[in-house]
Amino acid sequence: MCDLPDFKTVEERHAYFVENAPYFTVTCRFRGMAYHSDQQTLEKARECAGYVVKLTGRSVLIYGVICMYDELIETLIPPTNPG
Repeated sequence: MCDLPDFKTVEERHAYFVENAPYFTVTCRFRGMAYHSDQQTLEKARECAGYVVKLTGRSVLIYGVICMYDELIETLIPPTNPG
């Protein structure tokens, strides 16, 4: 079983997950299907998420995962085309 510290603020929890998560999950929905890719570092997750945004044109979420707990780390939103 994995116990997390008692966080006083949301920012404290977020920082803990960024620094201590053993892996990060990149996820998005595209054409009714969920896409997930686990990456070992936040940098690799950001790189993967960038590719997914370019390929799908959809928003992508990056979660830090520790045991059964997760925390939303970042959301990548595709650029909008000025019209």
